[in-house]
Amino acid sequence: MSIITAAAARDHLNLGSGSTDQQLAPLIAAAEQALADFLGRPLSGGKWPDGDEVPANVVHAAKLILADVFDDRNTPVQDMISVRHLCGRYIITSFA
Repeated sequence: MSIITAAAARDHLNLGSGSTDQQLAPLIAAAEQALADFLGRPLSGGKWPDGDEVPANVVHAAKLILADVFDDRNTPVQDMISVRHLCGRYIITSFA
């Protein structure tokens, strides 16, 4: 389950209705996976079983990554400082 809808992505990226869901879907998926990897936990299921239960700051962090992925599609996300600030307390650390 996605925490960013195509409509929310278009709004955040200031895109008109010309951008299709099919164009945005892989970018949304990449942004959400990058955030899940950063947090070490899935964005849905477990503590947040529904996308509506994900805290607003975590959703915004996913949108920041989405904007970064959208603006510079050829370079991986470099700066996670804002993401850490928004949702660092949700990071799951394991010591194996």
